[in-house]
Formats: sequence, structure tokens, C-alpha cells
Amino acid sequence: MNTLNYFSFGSNNWDQLCKRVGHVIPKPRPALLKDSKLVFQGSSDNWNGSSSANIVNDEGSQVQGSLYVLTIEEFTKLKEFEPRYISKEVKVYDVKRGESVNAVIFYNHNKEPIRRPSREYLEAWKRNLREVGFEATNKA
Repeated sequence: MNTLNYFSFGSNNWDQLCKRVGHVIPKPRPALLKDSKLVFQGSSDNWNGSSSANIVNDEGSQVQGSLYVLTIEEFTKLKEFEPRYISKEVKVYDVKRGESVNAVIFYNHNKEPIRRPSREYLEAWKRNLREVGFEATNKA
């Protein structure tokens, strides 16, 4: 079975991913994306127009997130929910295993305005981070 690592830095928490792929998937591990910064920007159809998480390059910063192992079929299903995002492969640091691994992310390449997300979106984002042991802090 072909698998890939998926790094979620936004609202894609475990419950949401299970619903989107249609079955229970393995729990994620904590991971870090280095030389990047989290921003909230744009407008998401999935979140009633709320801005959503995105990353921008920022040397010396890091973004916390959840690292999932998904089958290619599961990732394909997940992509259907992310039509405004581009998938790209990055290196993330797997905190539990103490090593860097390749992972796929969804990011928005457009330079949309940075703005505060809805309370509902922030709660989903915080839940994603708490599930892997990170303290979710928001300066948006």
C-alpha cells in the first residue's frame, strides 16, 4: 500500500480528516515546518468565508502541526476539500521520531490579505495542535 506523510498546520484535525476520508485513520504525530510562519488569510468556502491557515517563508521561524501517514487514496479524497490550495512536498521535523521527513502540505500561493479567522476556524486549528501536544497560541 503506497502511503505519504501529510503535514496539517490548519484546521485539518484528526476528527475532520477521518470524516473527509470516510473512515478512521491512524492518529497523527507532532511535527515542525522550519523557516516558515503561520498566517491566516483569504476566504474559505469550507468555513463560511473565514480566513484560513497558510504558510509563508520566514527564516528562523517554525510552524507547528500534525503529521499523518495517509494512503494515496485517502490523500486524493482529502484534496477534494482543498480546491483553493496547492499541494507541495516539504521537509518537516517529526518530533516523536527525532528526524526530518518529506511531507505534503496544502498551501495557498495567492497573496490574499491577512486577516483574523472566525472563532470556529480558530477552535479547529487549536484542536489540531492540541491533539499532538502543542499549545495553540494565536497572535492573529
